[in-house]
Amino acid sequence: KNSNENTSLINSKIAAILIIPSTVFAVFIALYPYSPDLNPNGHHIGSDIPFYAEGIQDMHKETFTETIWYAFSKFKDRPLSMLILYSTWKASSLSPWTVAMFFPAALAPLTVLAACLSAYAGNSNATVTSLSAIFTATSFHITLGMLGGFISNWTAMIFVYIFIGAYIKTIEKQKWSTAILAAFIGALILFIHAYTWWMLIGVMLTYLLIVCIEKFILKKPTTLK
Repeated sequence: KNSNENTSLINSKIAAILIIPSTVFAVFIALYPYSPDLNPNGHHIGSDIPFYAEGIQDMHKETFTETIWYAFSKFKDRPLSMLILYSTWKASSLSPWTVAMFFPAALAPLTVLAACLSAYAGNSNATVTSLSAIFTATSFHITLGMLGGFISNWTAMIFVYIFIGAYIKTIEKQKWSTAILAAFIGALILFIHAYTWWMLIGVMLTYLLIVCIEKFILKKPTTLK
């Protein structure tokens, strides 16, 4: 028992050693294109950045209630992500353009941590979790997110990872609490970025189809390890 505990402790330390640098590296990737030597004019990186910067400006109303109404009427496919950006702008002294340009610096490490959470929920293995941090920090989610400035899609993907973790725990534990959490996160994804939500639904339906084929056609017991 002591040997297993020591091994688990060592694996946890190794995971922390790998996860922390991966998170820092993800921030570096998001900030590097704005380094003065590389980008002396401070030009925005990401084709959709102007859309979000101008959207934040347009959302500024006399009351927050009017802002919420405007977000849900104007940005029907991504009202929550726009409200997150707007709230970040209001809570800081930064300009809308600065918020839109540097918001990926917050999304990048959150993506790594969310992927780790999802991996740990599915495997509970420190090594797998730490490897997921490395792969996520260098994945297309971050590089493509930076190149396209896909802030809403990127934000939604973070919640997709969390949803997957909650969904796996719901199947394993058969608990209402995790089921409600997964349903709530799924609803959030719909209002953060509707197209990502449809992608998630497609994946879930594909998984359900595979399970049904295994259970009713191939007569295999369905298990989740």
